[in-house]
Amino acid sequence: MTSRFAAQIRPASGLSVVDSRSVHERIYDEVRIGLSQGLFTPGQTLTTRGLAATFGTSEMPVREAIRRLVAEKYIVQMSNRSYQVPTMDADAFRDVISVRMVMERFAAAVAASKAKAEDVARLRALNDKMRLAIEAHDGQETLRLNEEFHFAVYAVTGSETLLDTIETLWSRSGPYLASVVILDGELSVFHKAFDMHSRLISAIESGDQGAAEEALAADVRFAVEWYLERRS
Repeated sequence: MTSRFAAQIRPASGLSVVDSRSVHERIYDEVRIGLSQGLFTPGQTLTTRGLAATFGTSEMPVREAIRRLVAEKYIVQMSNRSYQVPTMDADAFRDVISVRMVMERFAAAVAASKAKAEDVARLRALNDKMRLAIEAHDGQETLRLNEEFHFAVYAVTGSETLLDTIETLWSRSGPYLASVVILDGELSVFHKAFDMHSRLISAIESGDQGAAEEALAADVRFAVEWYLERRS
C-alpha cells in the first residue's frame, strides 16, 4: 500500500520527490483517499468506464486499481462492470470506529513524545486553514484539511505501518462521516473539531502524551456521535 507517509518525505536537497508510481497505483491512491474524504458516498455505484473518464486514462489501469480496492474491501463488486462503495449498519460502523480510536490514540501519544517545533507549527497552520474553510462554508475543503491535519499528527510517529492501518480505517468510515457534510451541507461538527485540534496541538507541544490521547479521543468521539444522531 502506498501511504500518505510517503508524501511527508522530502529529500535533503529540498528538491521535490519524483512521483514514480504507475498509473494504476495513482488511480488506486486517488480513489482510496477520495473514499476517506467523502468524494464517494455509501452505496454509490462505480464503473471502470466512469472512473477511466474521470481520470482521463484507459480502462486497463482502472481495472488494476479496482482489483486491489476490492481485495482490500474498500469497494465491493456488484457485477463484471460495476462496483459499489460499501454500506455499513450502525454496529459495523461503531466497530470500525472503535479500532480507529485505539490506533489513533496511540499515534497521538507517540506524536506527543516525538514532535518538534516545526511539526507543531505545521499542525497550527493546518488547523487555521481548516477554520477559514469552515468560515467560508467550503465543506469539501474542510474535510480535506481535517484529514490532512490528522495525518500530519500521525506522520510525526514515523511509522508507515501505523499510518497504513489508520488510513485503511479512515477509508472505510470516511464516506459515512463525510456524507452528512457533503449531502446536507452541515459543518457544525467542525467548529468543535477546531477546538479539539487546538487542544491536541497544545498537548503535543507540551509533550503530554495522556492529554494528547484524550484530545484525539474526544475529537473522534464527538464526530461519531454527531454522525449517528443525524443518521438515526
